[in-house]
Amino acid sequence: MADNAFRIQNVNHRWSGSGLQVCRNVTLSIRKNSIHALIGENGAGKTTLGHIICGLQTPDTGTFTMGEETIDLSQHTGGLIRGVGIIRQRSIWPATLSVLEAAVLGRVGAPKTKSEQKKLFLETARHWDLEDVDPALTVFRLDAPTLQRAEMVASLMFEHRFLVLDEPSSAWEEGRDREFFSLMNRLRESGCTVLLITHRLDDVYKIADEVTVMHHGRVAGHWDINDVEHGRLAECMFGETSVERGNLFHEGNRNETAEVDSPVLELRGVGLTIAGRKKLVDVNITLMSGEIMGITGLKEEGLRHLEELVSGNRRPDRGVLLVESKPVKRGSWGMRAANLRYVPSDRMGRGASLNSTVGENLLLLKSQGPTPGRWRRPKRTRAWFESGWKDVDADRLDICEHTNQKLSELSGGSIQKVILRRELKSPTRLLLLLNPTWGLDERSRRRILSQIRQIRDKGTAVLLLTTDLDEVMELSDCVAVIRHGRLGAFRPASSWQRQELAHLIGGVEQ
Repeated sequence: MADNAFRIQNVNHRWSGSGLQVCRNVTLSIRKNSIHALIGENGAGKTTLGHIICGLQTPDTGTFTMGEETIDLSQHTGGLIRGVGIIRQRSIWPATLSVLEAAVLGRVGAPKTKSEQKKLFLETARHWDLEDVDPALTVFRLDAPTLQRAEMVASLMFEHRFLVLDEPSSAWEEGRDREFFSLMNRLRESGCTVLLITHRLDDVYKIADEVTVMHHGRVAGHWDINDVEHGRLAECMFGETSVERGNLFHEGNRNETAEVDSPVLELRGVGLTIAGRKKLVDVNITLMSGEIMGITGLKEEGLRHLEELVSGNRRPDRGVLLVESKPVKRGSWGMRAANLRYVPSDRMGRGASLNSTVGENLLLLKSQGPTPGRWRRPKRTRAWFESGWKDVDADRLDICEHTNQKLSELSGGSIQKVILRRELKSPTRLLLLLNPTWGLDERSRRRILSQIRQIRDKGTAVLLLTTDLDEVMELSDCVAVIRHGRLGAFRPASSWQRQELAHLIGGVEQ
């Protein structure tokens, strides 16, 4: 088989609903037994191209060659192409199935009996060190990282020559990146060719053999990873000379003139028990105006349950939760009525309506909008949308200009930007953020962090719950770690060392 064992040629695709062209004459050659990184900012067309290569999306034109076999992608309508697997950034598994049922659904060559299917799943998970995925759990009970790891096991159950991994590193929480890189190396050594779709330049240099940059649906550049510098990739992706982290996020300090004498959010002695297990134990929080309070840890160690309580989706068993010194009685409706703005961890299920347009998702918090009949008239909806958002600096989030485009057509990062734009543009006293820069390219990440600081400086109280140590240290005024449902003492962010936080999260003795 030739060195360039896989070739994607002349791929063009335009979304039929919005008319947006997301792939423009894309041609790509990939070496056998290599890891080829496909990078670009949010909305560059990376995910769409990945779906086209696997057979999940039918393009207007394009071919895919694997060795001696050439497939006309524009004529392929039979689902996944044999020999090609994909791990998606956004899962499409049916929520009511078990992980095992979803893993074998529609798979050619899957074992016939449930016992054989389970045996294959467990053997595969054990072989690839993914044993923490329980095949008996129902899909809707999994958070996004665990679900992506489950999809990885499902794909590896069946031998593939070519794997498309769409932002797979999000399946590994802080401190587990070594496991991810080990898995990538093992895939390459096993004879599998990997197309790694990512926006994380650091990951590219650690694991990739080659890198291709996409920009506005086109291939903007292709290099062997040893022949291109970080700054050149950044310039190709964003038109900027550098997107290095480290010194980008300290452009100013907390506004000392902001009002800080009135508690906006208080949790007093809050406890939560689920199925006889203590999930939160005596949690105390006092969040002031003009303050960003960061809490980090693992999701199942308390972050997820704090999100449920503060968003109003669950009530505590003990203690009280107060907003502006008053108890909130109507759950999530009550929290919204109390002017909570909220970027959830579940982007697809709780944060957005995938079957609605970008404009409709952005208008969800507007108290007065078009009459029901006007929602069915796109021109009137667009005009009302534009008049209602005149003050928005569109470049701040680089949101897709097609407000009538279905959200399901966007990449995960672009969907996150729609949610952020909706929640951050509404005046509020209280902002709850869960991993707000998840899935964002570096330019968008910088802009979001800057915007959150500006919101804080105007007096908004911000509660940041995140598994991203860079995010919590760069953004927060004070930081604490939650572990086993217990919240440690808050300290100024400047007094923490990154390694110290990582050790506390992992339970390493100091």
